Amino acid sequence: EGLRAAREAFESAELIQMPVLLQQAGDDKLVDPTAVKQFFERLGSPNKTWHLYEGLYHELHEEPEREQVLKDLMDWFEKRLPT
Repeated sequence: EGLRAAREAFESAELIQMPVLLQQAGDDKLVDPTAVKQFFERLGSPNKTWHLYEGLYHELHEEPEREQVLKDLMDWFEKRLPT
């Protein structure tokens, strides 16, 4: 079921027009960073941001570098949400 959903998302990525932030761990053993980058490149949104965190694993928010991961997330939201 999960693989089917992932395939369908990949195939329809160009239909996604909303802002997108993708944060990917470079050493993720569960999700292939190359596949996520390919998905990112296929996104139809002109407002998309990609962060690759080399040396980090699947649970970015649990890594010692989580402060940078969370800062990147908050910065992304602050640039897009009204004040």
